[in-house]
Amino acid sequence: MNRTAAAYEAARTEAEQHAVASERATAQTQRAFVLAFTDPELADDELELAQHLLTGLDMRATGLTTQITALVRDADTSGNLEIAPACS
Repeated sequence: MNRTAAAYEAARTEAEQHAVASERATAQTQRAFVLAFTDPELADDELELAQHLLTGLDMRATGLTTQITALVRDADTSGNLEIAPACS
């Protein structure tokens, strides 16, 4: 997960260098999504940046990803998730 977050950060940086706002916003949103699972506090800051980068862009799916990210970030992170038995 840490390598994935780093890869999205690199993608965001590359998009910034090429002035591609939509790719920058998408990479940042995906970075926040990954971090929501591993570091909810850091994800909060990354999510805020993603929402800022989406301002003025018409990217509904990416906007929905920010909402999902907020839900994951706020979910129970105690590790005590119940796994439903597989249907047979």
